[in-house]
Amino acid sequence: MTLTVQSLGGTRYRVTDPAGSGQPHVVDLAGPTCDCPDFAFRGRLRPCKHGRAAVAFRESDPQGGLLDALSDKDTLDVIDPPPHSRGLEAPDPEAVAIADVALALWRRELRDHKRSATTFDALWVAACATMWAREAQGTPHLAARWYAMARAVIERETAA
Repeated sequence: MTLTVQSLGGTRYRVTDPAGSGQPHVVDLAGPTCDCPDFAFRGRLRPCKHGRAAVAFRESDPQGGLLDALSDKDTLDVIDPPPHSRGLEAPDPEAVAIADVALALWRRELRDHKRSATTFDALWVAACATMWAREAQGTPHLAARWYAMARAVIERETAA
């Protein structure tokens, strides 16, 4: 059984079974929901074939979960940055330094058991933004945004 899966953006997919009815069904993995009769009958007790196909499709792309969280514009910028932004907006060195200190402090506190991996606070947000900035080095304008976010979080915390 080969189903055709097409991303509709976010967590929504159009799934078609050419060997079956040929009718496309919309699956939303956030629910999860599907508009097929099998899902209407079984609900969440057992995923329908369209839901299973959408999950397999998403899991085959290691960046799927990351891209779902981005806006359509940011997703396109990650895949193919617009020519006017390629390399023109470099991260601010001061923001990079502040973000790196925040990440080092977060790692030290985690290592010293002063926090857990699920301690969600401003330092955690800054550490995450720093890691995202490091992963976005190939798209300097996105890295600059993430570093700026980390810096803003730290500066807001230290001002409070």
